[in-house]
Amino acid sequence: AYSFPPAGVSVWNAYSVPVKESTTVRLKLKPLCDAREVYVLIWSKKHKDNCRYTIGGLKKGEWSEVEFRAIEARVGWARTGPSLEDDVLDNFKLVFEGAPADRILLDDFEVLP
Repeated sequence: AYSFPPAGVSVWNAYSVPVKESTTVRLKLKPLCDAREVYVLIWSKKHKDNCRYTIGGLKKGEWSEVEFRAIEARVGWARTGPSLEDDVLDNFKLVFEGAPADRILLDDFEVLP
C-alpha cells in the first residue's frame, strides 16, 4: 500500500488506455483520518481540462474497494461537462481535504480496458 497526503498522489504516463464504455478503474483506499471523500482528477487532452470523479462513503481505518467506469469522470467540479470517452487515459491524481499530516492508503490500483 502507498500512503498519500491531502495534496495528493499522481500517476503520470503509467497507462495509455483509449477510453471506451468498458474502461474501468479499480483501487482500494483506507483513510487513516476522517477524509470522507477522495477526488480523482484525470487530465483530458481532448478537452484540455481535468475530468473528475468523486469517491465517497469512506470510513476511517477501513479498506474500501472502489470501481468506476472511466466515462463517469467528467469535466468540471460539478461533473456536468463532457466525459473522457474517446480520449486516452494516461494520468491520475487523487486528492482529498485534510490536515497536512492526514494520510490515505492506496492499494491495488489498476485500469482495465
